[in-house]
Amino acid sequence: MLETTRLRFEPISPQHLEDAADMFCTNNRVMASTLKGSVFTRSEFDSLLYTDFINEQEPVFGFWCVILKESNRFIGVSGIHKIKYQDNEYCEFGFILNDSQWGQGFATEIGHHWISYVTDTLKLSQIIATVSPHNLASRRVLEKLDMEYVDQITTKDRGDRIILGKTLS
Repeated sequence: MLETTRLRFEPISPQHLEDAADMFCTNNRVMASTLKGSVFTRSEFDSLLYTDFINEQEPVFGFWCVILKESNRFIGVSGIHKIKYQDNEYCEFGFILNDSQWGQGFATEIGHHWISYVTDTLKLSQIIATVSPHNLASRRVLEKLDMEYVDQITTKDRGDRIILGKTLS
């Protein structure tokens, strides 16, 4: 089981499906600075569920539901993905948290988890994260994790992104 001190990572389940759909499809504040930069239609969300969410315990790459252990409540999604930027392949981690959970240290806790997982379990030597240039709070989280500026890019599906990376030992 993937977990931190306060959080548990679970595959998407019927129990958390509507909470995830609500975040992706109605929470403009959260979705403005992530993925496509706006809320999803239900059809887009259903497609994302099919292609990018973890649906069983075995797969590693994709979105996991982030569950607050003390209440068993869905608070967001996070995961690692294989991604290609400018002809280089990377392992990228990311997080999308409900705005009611911002400022409580969950993003930093999630980042430490994925950095350790990629280092200790996957035995990779580098990890990256991307962030909208306008999302200063998430950029500060990544900098707290000792991630450094690598590049700024523009992609068709995610718009402008700053890439931050960390070399792992």
